[in-house]
Amino acid sequence: MKKLLLILSLALYFMSSCQNERADASLENLKAQIELEKQNKTLVLEWIEQWDLGNFSIADKVIADDFVLHMPGGVEVKGAKEFIEAGEPLRTGFPGFKHSIEDAFAKGDMVVVRASYQVIHNGEFLGIPPSGKQVQFTAIAIYKFKEGKCVEMWVDSDNLGMMQQLGMELKPI
Repeated sequence: MKKLLLILSLALYFMSSCQNERADASLENLKAQIELEKQNKTLVLEWIEQWDLGNFSIADKVIADDFVLHMPGGVEVKGAKEFIEAGEPLRTGFPGFKHSIEDAFAKGDMVVVRASYQVIHNGEFLGIPPSGKQVQFTAIAIYKFKEGKCVEMWVDSDNLGMMQQLGMELKPI
């Protein structure tokens, strides 16, 4: 009977030890995932901050070579250079363009940012001469990361609302 109790005790000890190892491994994986999400979010927020300052040299640190930006209307922009060039009309038409981050969170390999903008139309924007009007709009961007760099991004912004504030009229065909 003593032998049986000893064997059962040892078996229970080894079983709980294996369970603890699995729990420890799961905990370590969770910690690593949380750290990766934190790094990705920090990288996105740093990118946005540097974008607002006009410092695009950080693009090499953030954007992967095979990066694709998906914009409203099915427009796709590929690579860091095209991405920076795609923002030129905003920087020209609205000098001092700056993101106001409303929310930012990370889950898995994705980072989501909701931003609002309050800008003044002091430069030509897509053929519209400067009006001096204050324009407000919002956008949501989703960034997908792979191996520490952004490989894909989706932006959904209130382009129509922005254009209407600049005087564009929507007319039925």
